[in-house]
Amino acid sequence: MNSDPTEIRSPDVAAMNPCPCGYYGDSLKPCTCAPVVVTKYQKRISGPLLDRIDIHIEVPRVDYEKLSGNKLNETSEVIRQRVQAARELQRIRFSNNGSSDIISNADMRIGEVRQFCKLEDEGQSLMRAAMSQTEFVGACLSSHPKVIAHHRGFGGE
Repeated sequence: MNSDPTEIRSPDVAAMNPCPCGYYGDSLKPCTCAPVVVTKYQKRISGPLLDRIDIHIEVPRVDYEKLSGNKLNETSEVIRQRVQAARELQRIRFSNNGSSDIISNADMRIGEVRQFCKLEDEGQSLMRAAMSQTEFVGACLSSHPKVIAHHRGFGGE
């Protein structure tokens, strides 16, 4: 565990194409791979490894006009303020509950996840259904509430 709160801690990030040609699901260019090839390609990543990845995002093609336009996005300062506010919420949450060795949601152990990320009845039902209908494993049960807590800390619903 990191004991220096000033040390930068970066997340692990992975990326892969959806198929060998890279165009499966593309809105403009058709995929040239046979369905069996796509399935075989996607199964190259093991289930236990996928179970340990907290967030899966499919990134679609972005039009050149969207990337090159003059639309102003959030400034770094605005983003920095939002991150600092979320970190402060986490600092207060953990310091008020005697969890001095925990700096952010990512540091939570199973006890803190159960304490701070309690699922409502609807969420419990959804998790129960997901675990019974899929190959969802127990490791995911502690990581998904952390992702939700992280999202809420940045103003998500």
